[in-house]
Parts: sequence; C-alpha cells; structure tokens
Amino acid sequence: DDGGLRPVDSVRASIARVQEVVHSNRGGSETTRSAIREIAERLFDFEAISRRMLARHWNDGSPEQQEEFVRLLTSFLGRTYLDVIVSGASVRTTVDGQSIDGDYARVRTRMSVDVGPEASIEYCLVKRDERWAVYDVVHEGASLVANYRSQFASVLRTSSFAELLERMRNNEREARSRTETGAALGRRLLLFSVV
Repeated sequence: DDGGLRPVDSVRASIARVQEVVHSNRGGSETTRSAIREIAERLFDFEAISRRMLARHWNDGSPEQQEEFVRLLTSFLGRTYLDVIVSGASVRTTVDGQSIDGDYARVRTRMSVDVGPEASIEYCLVKRDERWAVYDVVHEGASLVANYRSQFASVLRTSSFAELLERMRNNEREARSRTETGAALGRRLLLFSVV
C-alpha cells in the first residue's frame, strides 16, 4: 500500500522495484515483464493519461471504444518501456526532488544509460484516493501527453475513432512481430510513435 507515501517516494519506490526485478532476472522472461507491468500499472493512471491525450476527442468514442483505447495505449506504453528496460540497457536513475501544489506534484529525475547523454525526466502526479499516480511524463521538456495529443488530434481530423483504434491495433500486431535493438526501442519511445 503506497497510501502514506509522498510523490517522490512513490516514484523512487517504483524505480527501485523495477531495478530489483531486472537485476534478479536478467532475461526478458514473461515473469519479469509481468512484474514490471504490474509496477507500471500501480504508478501510472493509464485512464487519466488516455483522457488527457485524446482531450475533446475522448467523447467521440463509445464507452467500449474508450476502454479499448486505454487497453491499447497501456499495452503500447508498457511494452515499449518494458522492452527498453529489459533489452539490457543499463539505466541509472537519480531522483532530484519534488514540488507539490495541492493534489498535484512533479518529481524530477535524471536517467543515464551506458551510451549517450543523461536525460531529465519529470513525472507529473495527481493524488487520487490517498495514492499518487502519474498522469504525464516530461522528457527533456517534451510532454508525453502533449506529444500524443497532437498525433491523435491529427489522425482524428481525417479519421473516425474506430479507424484510430484500427491503426493502433495494427501497430500492436506489427510490434509483436518485429525485433528491435534497445537503441531503436529507446528512439521509438522518445519519439512517442503510437499510430
């Protein structure tokens, strides 16, 4: 139960749990992936992220379509983060601090990998039912939610909600069939390409 934790503690504890899982099982086994997915689902509020990404387009979908959108987005983000984590890239995360404003908070971190420059990652959290949950991630000043929102808005200007879901399903099928290096996965994650 993370009820009594401050935002910075929630983020730090989640990062520590992910690192523990990865170090205790070096392979990309389904058990490892499942454990990391569970940690991510406790830290991130995927429905809030989905609503923010679709903004006014959220209500264009039926409740069933909204549910499928959340599932597909969760699957995409989870798979991409998971693949980056278990691909063997040695990632070190330093937590720099937090700022809290009522039920909202920001936790600043720096991530370094064996190759390439250090990256700043800021987690934006909201307090729900005594628990802090991430609703956006800002990488080097670029918001995950804002980046996806512009992609989805662009697609939805010329396509229906159902067509957006079909594109996401196709993306998911293709992702399952391709193998990528950790570097390629990292680039895809940072480019936030979902459709």
